[in-house]
Amino acid sequence: MVVLKRDKGICWICNEPGADAVDHVVAGDDHSLNNLKAIHDHVPPHCHRKKSSQEGNEAQRAMKIKRRF
Repeated sequence: MVVLKRDKGICWICNEPGADAVDHVVAGDDHSLNNLKAIHDHVPPHCHRKKSSQEGNEAQRAMKIKRRF
């Protein structure tokens, strides 16, 4: 809630109002306010879902490349 209020509900991905979730800018265990930003998740354009999907796809590609060697 603090992050949504700080960011005034503006999604850090698309810069549009209506953000309804908080996202880790850099994935991992850093839950500091500097690493958290407001993002759309349950409302269009679903920026968080798209970002998470992209990150998952990149991780899968990296694992496939790693297994080749």
